[in-house]
Amino acid sequence: MAQNAAITLPYTQYTVADGLAQMQVRSIYADRDGLVWIGTQGGLSYYDGNVLNTIQDAGPLSEEYIVTVYKGSENLYISSQTAIYAYNGTKITRIIPHRLLPSATYATLEDPLHYVWLLNSDHETKLLNAANEIVPLQDVYPTLQHIDFHNAWGSPEWGKCYILDRQNRFYVFYPESDSLTVDSTTFQPTDQLQFDSNLSFDPSSIIFHKYEPVFPTGKHTVELYAIEGDQLKLVAKRFATNEPMSAVSPRAPISFIEGFDQANTVYVLQDSIYVSEAIPYFSYSRFKVEAHHKVYLATDEGLIVINGEGIENISFPDCDYPWSVVPDEQDNIYIGCYKTGVFKVSPKGQLLNHFQLPYSFPTPLPGNQILSNYLVTPEARLWGSNSGFMALRNGQSQLELIPCASSVEAMATDPADGSIIIGSRRLLWFDPNLQHRIDSMDLPEDIGDGRNVNDLLVTEDRILWVAAPVGIVRIDLKDKSVQNFWLPDETLPCKGAVTMDTDAKGNLWVGSTCGLLKWVPDQHTFISVLPDLIKGRINQISMLPEHRLACSSNNDLYILDIAGDEPQLITMYNESNGLRLHEPSENGSSLYQNKYMWLPAVQGIQRLDIEKIIPGFFPAAIRVVKHNGKDINFLRPVTDTVFTLENVSLLDISLIDHSARKWLFRFSMNKGSFSPWQSAKQLLVSGLQHGYNDVRIQGSWAIADPGALVETGITLETNLPFLRRTGVQRMMVILLVLAGFITIIGLFKLQRGRQLEKKLQDDLQRNRLKTIQAYLNPHFLFNTLTSIQDRILQQDAKTGNDIILRLSRVFRKVLDTGKVGSAHIPMIRLSEEISLIEDMVWLNNQQLANPIKFMLDVDPATPDQDPLIPPLLIEPFVENAFKHAFGNQLKDQWVHVKIAIHKSTLTAEVLDNGVGYDGSGNDMEQATLGMPLAKERMDILNQLGIQNNISFSKTEPQGTHVIIQISLVS
Repeated sequence: MAQNAAITLPYTQYTVADGLAQMQVRSIYADRDGLVWIGTQGGLSYYDGNVLNTIQDAGPLSEEYIVTVYKGSENLYISSQTAIYAYNGTKITRIIPHRLLPSATYATLEDPLHYVWLLNSDHETKLLNAANEIVPLQDVYPTLQHIDFHNAWGSPEWGKCYILDRQNRFYVFYPESDSLTVDSTTFQPTDQLQFDSNLSFDPSSIIFHKYEPVFPTGKHTVELYAIEGDQLKLVAKRFATNEPMSAVSPRAPISFIEGFDQANTVYVLQDSIYVSEAIPYFSYSRFKVEAHHKVYLATDEGLIVINGEGIENISFPDCDYPWSVVPDEQDNIYIGCYKTGVFKVSPKGQLLNHFQLPYSFPTPLPGNQILSNYLVTPEARLWGSNSGFMALRNGQSQLELIPCASSVEAMATDPADGSIIIGSRRLLWFDPNLQHRIDSMDLPEDIGDGRNVNDLLVTEDRILWVAAPVGIVRIDLKDKSVQNFWLPDETLPCKGAVTMDTDAKGNLWVGSTCGLLKWVPDQHTFISVLPDLIKGRINQISMLPEHRLACSSNNDLYILDIAGDEPQLITMYNESNGLRLHEPSENGSSLYQNKYMWLPAVQGIQRLDIEKIIPGFFPAAIRVVKHNGKDINFLRPVTDTVFTLENVSLLDISLIDHSARKWLFRFSMNKGSFSPWQSAKQLLVSGLQHGYNDVRIQGSWAIADPGALVETGITLETNLPFLRRTGVQRMMVILLVLAGFITIIGLFKLQRGRQLEKKLQDDLQRNRLKTIQAYLNPHFLFNTLTSIQDRILQQDAKTGNDIILRLSRVFRKVLDTGKVGSAHIPMIRLSEEISLIEDMVWLNNQQLANPIKFMLDVDPATPDQDPLIPPLLIEPFVENAFKHAFGNQLKDQWVHVKIAIHKSTLTAEVLDNGVGYDGSGNDMEQATLGMPLAKERMDILNQLGIQNNISFSKTEPQGTHVIIQISLVS
């Protein structure tokens, strides 16, 4: 719908506030275990279908610009602009440093022989073996040595790989036999070809777009190709920007949408959405297709998750409270709006007619309103109203109010004579032409409870079912005999009925105030359907093709398979996958052409594409991700062994499930009984015994259905203190303690005094060091903020973004100092110190009219060692050179830093060609507060056993030379 109405696909935006590592997303990868990995410009995150998590303690990777993420059999491979890292579930390791990479390199696939393929921007391909060693491609696969690679896809499960070269030739490669087939007929070398590689384990999801400009209009044709039978096949095409897609094969798009939140084109396939052009609202980088019937969009403003399960939002601004959607035989729809009348709308959203409410009629109820129920007869379309009911007769252009004694919310037709049955506080019969009231009938007072009827349904055998606030009434229209069903008779599981419908087999289904009910004629009663799942008030029921039933509550839409005797849940929708119903209209839903289900509600209309209803979700899984607050390996779904010293453990679990189902969890220990079901994802396991404890964890979205159960396990190896062990162990420990107590008590007292004295001395030095560190960090941050203030005020968006990114990295580095190291002194990696220096230099140069030339020489062997050093060891001396070395000197300013390691000693030299150093030390101490603090830190390090030395000298003809030497801690 493009003019008066608009269709949008629901999406959710995830930012750092939701757990994303950094806002600028650069790569997305969905693995076969159900996790979606998100590489950002500053860290790695993953999404389990429920929440975002960021990998902690990522080391240098937390500051890297991630290019691609790929999941292999043993590791997750992360390619940055400078290196390739491997994540094994607990630790991130840099396996290939930048000096071994000739250009930007990224992992694209793992083949059946478990080689990981590395492609680079120079179109070269190398292999990574199981030992994370680079192997030339031609050494393993001689057949491929002359291929000019453009991209490649594969998986160990496929048994083959797909390759596209720069001449647009498409290959199928079989690694086990080193054989190759080629399809060179699909594309020509001159084609404008784009491809969307989702690196999934489903080769059919690799989609190619071919663009062909149309001159002089500036428009273009688009062709979509997919892999079918190891060849690329055309599945759809579009001839102009404003024309829909044309289907070519069964895999063609089933809908084409213009204007998705300002996007130019969105292609919707059976189980995927393809966004081919930028979304201006977000700084759009790239998109991800495939994962769990959703689209993952990478932007500079976070992660966008677009729903792909068939739910669409329908916006119609002229309609106030859309209570019903009524289709007609010409593909148009009538939208009944609570206070603004009825709108006739074309399939493309054009307003064809507006049938306004008639003037108020003198009835006991003031004003006119359209309510949720509707009825289509050969003569008219009818809507309930608070003053009776509204009729839009065929060929008429005005709504007609037919008054009743109260509001009308239920209508039905008698198949015998076509008379119209109206449900208010009593039942009324009108002739088919709505000219005369021909009959009436009072309902049992206890059933009606003095309120209006909710729904009416007439079956083919002329049985009228009445859904009332307190029960259900069955009326045989042949003789007007009445049967009542209500809670006191235990014929209903709850108090009232809301809506009703019958399926193709004639079964009666009832939406009640406590869930979904089914009429069982043999037992002459109603039973609850899936009561553990469907518990709320059911407002709408629709019978769908292929023996499926849809029913909606205030927050959830359930799709059931009702072909068998026992209904089964196929899928469900709620806020987590795009459904946004709020107070859905009772009985106002409708089915259109056996393809779309319309769902009107207070906040708007949603439409469910029935052809996209997912027959089964991606298999759910449970992983234990933390034990007593510490991360554990969760990359591989195996039983892990975790060591603990306590008899109580707190386990954090992650549910990998991209559906809208509601899960409960429980656990058992050592084959004992299970704990009660709970919704929290933290399990407190108590009573652990010394030794090995096997814990089984189960999750279920329907505890009465064994097929809804998933489970995992973890082994807790518990090493309890001696006195907390049981049986013979405890007795032996007590005897040993008594025997040894007298022997060691004298030595204990003697050593205690010496240890206490040494501890006080060490604490004094450490606390002094922390005080100086706390003084130094704000000092550095203040200088950095001052240096970039003028640039931000210039409102240079691109440079401003880079400045903020660099400054955020400086903040993180400085504030994170002290989280790694020995017991005596906080430490950081040398690479982190170098990164901090580079950021500081760049920030300082932003404010200078004549930037200072900065040179950094690091001995080639040093990055591979990447030793631990005290934080801010070198940086203050570089900062001092930038701030105070040059005075009024304007030209040929330079600072040179040299770093090398020799025999476990790190030497760092800082040279400049500034005003120089007179040797007294006074000019250094007067120039900046940071220098004496840094020198004092070096003295304290000597006292704590970390040997170091610092010297200052003047260079000729001018300048300063600082030499820092420090012994490395193993």
